[in-house]
Parts: sequence; C-alpha cells; structure tokens
Amino acid sequence: MSDPNAERLHRLEAATERIVHYPPAGSFGGLIDGSGALLDGFRLVYATDNLETEFNGVSLADIEAECPSLTRFFSGTGLLFHSTEIYEEIVRSGKTQLPIDYSVGFDTQVAEAFRLYESGRTISDWDRFCNLIQYVTRHNFNFDYSFYIIEDLVNAADKKNTRPFNAVRALKRFDFVHSASLLENPKYPIFTESREEAGRRACDTLSSFLSSEEIKHSLARRKALLTVLVKATCLFWQSPTELIRNLSTLIKFSLDHLGRFAKLELYFAWKLLKHGEDLRFFAPICQPSEGALSKLSGMSWDLYSIRHQETMASCARKGAFLSLSLQR
Repeated sequence: MSDPNAERLHRLEAATERIVHYPPAGSFGGLIDGSGALLDGFRLVYATDNLETEFNGVSLADIEAECPSLTRFFSGTGLLFHSTEIYEEIVRSGKTQLPIDYSVGFDTQVAEAFRLYESGRTISDWDRFCNLIQYVTRHNFNFDYSFYIIEDLVNAADKKNTRPFNAVRALKRFDFVHSASLLENPKYPIFTESREEAGRRACDTLSSFLSSEEIKHSLARRKALLTVLVKATCLFWQSPTELIRNLSTLIKFSLDHLGRFAKLELYFAWKLLKHGEDLRFFAPICQPSEGALSKLSGMSWDLYSIRHQETMASCARKGAFLSLSLQR
C-alpha cells in the first residue's frame, strides 16, 4: 500500500515546481485549470503582475511609494488565492468571500521607536516614524510584533533589562490609542489604557513567549540559519571562486551538523557564495573583519523574518488563510 503522506509530498513538490516556473504575468486561471488535480487539497497564495489588488483601500503597488518604511513580503502588484473550497465555490456561484488578516510586522528598530514615542522621548527619524504610524492608522492595519518579541527574547529573559518589557508595553498601549489624535497631532497621542494595564498585558505576553516550545523551536531555527551563514562566509573568504565545491561542502555540513537538508538556509547561503558583493545585502561581510560575526547575526534575523512570515501564513487554525504581512 502506498504512503498517502509521501504521495502528497511528491505532489506538493510538483506543484511548487509548476508555480515557480509559471510566468508572473500569466493568467491565474491558466495556472489553476492547467494543473489538473495537482493542487487539490493545497492552499495557495500567488503573487502576480497580472492583477491590481487593494487591501483596506490601498493598492499593493502603491504601499511602498506612499510609506517607504514598509516593505511587502510578496512580489507583483496583486495577490491571488486558491484552495479546493474556493475553486468549487466560484464554479458553483461565480464568486467567493475571502477574509484576510492583513497586518504590519515590526522589527526591533521600530519597536524601540515605539518605546521612545510612548514615553515622550525624542525619536531621531521623526518624520519617517510619523509617516509610518499615520499610514498604519489611516488604513487600519493590524500590528504584528511577534517577530520583534522573538528577536529580543534573550534580552527579555534578563530581569535586569527592562527595555524589552517597556517596548512591548508601549506596543500594547497602541491597541488602545485614539486614532484621531495620531492623525491630528501625532506628537501628543491620546491613550485610553493606562501604562499599568498595558504593563500587565505585556507581562502576560512575554511570559507566554518565554515558556512556548514553538518559540524555542523558532530560536533554534534562527540559530541554524546563522550557523549555515557563518560556514558559508568562511568558505567564501577562503575560496570565493569555488562555487560548486563550496556548495557541496556546505550541504555536507548541513547534513552532518544540523541533521537535515536545510533547504531555505542553504538557498540564502548559495546567494552569498554565488553573488557575493554583487548583492548589496551581503557586501558588508564579503571581506574578513572583526565585526563580521555581529553583522552575520543581524543578517540572520533579517533573513529569518522571511521564514517567520512563511510559518505564520501556513499555520492557520481557522479560516481559509491566515495573515499576509508588510514588514518594517
């Protein structure tokens, strides 16, 4: 008897291969109808240049132009969605409803700015921060700062370090900020929740993250990404022109020391090995330096944010799809 899980995995690999090689400007209907039963049972979010889509009154094509602080975690000007249920509903009635939790994710830099802002202190790049908070408020985007908490969790575990707690408390208070005050006079926000109540909620959140086995797994995956990047950087320094040999060494390293074929982590490392300084992202670590490890640590968090979004989008416990995010 064949293994249904193995068959599903092989079908998923084939579906991924078809999607990767499908022209972004092509018809979404052509992709779905031309795939037969290949996509049955899978939820699919597809970024395309074929469609203009709006969320909360703003076109995806205009988001970065209107608020340069935000970066989309997708390409193209539109997002298209597929599941067996959606397909059958459209065939049956010609339309379907698709509720989406559309949110803005914050990193440590922005969380720190919120901490300063909530406490009335000066922010160095005020104009950019003001544009961000007003844009998010105007379009009623949800806040998602789970990635920031994971990134700063080691510091949050240090009882002598109150900065992470103060940052989460500030973010919690923004759940209860008077929207009109941010739009009318953003230097003087009006909160409808006390710092004490926001502090209690911040304690509950941090305690939940610190005790979560899933979060511990996330930290381990980020560490695995850093490990692969460090190994790839050392190989690149030693022999920058030996791409195939370096990649072979790196794959063996992943299997021997991580115990698995770390596909996404190896993909990022391959980008470094192949393109090096040609990619601005990797330029700071292409030459040996004393601060290289610190830079690599920061880069590993930047790259892990993609893995975090992937996880968030694939772990829906209710509804057809989970959230789609912008990141700052």
